Amino acid sequence: MSKITDQYAAGLIEARGRIRKDSRGRHTPPRKEVSVLLADKRMAEALQEHFEAGAVDPYRPRNNPQQELWFWTVRGAAATRTLERTVPYMVGYLRGESAELLIQPALEAAG
Repeated sequence: MSKITDQYAAGLIEARGRIRKDSRGRHTPPRKEVSVLLADKRMAEALQEHFEAGAVDPYRPRNNPQQELWFWTVRGAAATRTLERTVPYMVGYLRGESAELLIQPALEAAG
């Protein structure tokens, strides 16, 4: 499998990804989640291999169930590590609107 870089991963996250807090119920604090929806399973597996984390799951859109897409999803501390590595290379709205806000507590604890 071809290797990817943090810069390439940042581009994939910004172009095809979602960054959010995953709500797990009212008595459990939310965890961070980064997911990327891709048409090529090998690209999803490359993200999983590069960050040594996450899961690759199939996804079939309801409006086109014959099309098979792939989600790479990483949660919790692994999502924080993923964002810490990719935020410096992000240039779009996800950087300021989502990514930096989610890793801010980790940055403050380290500083």
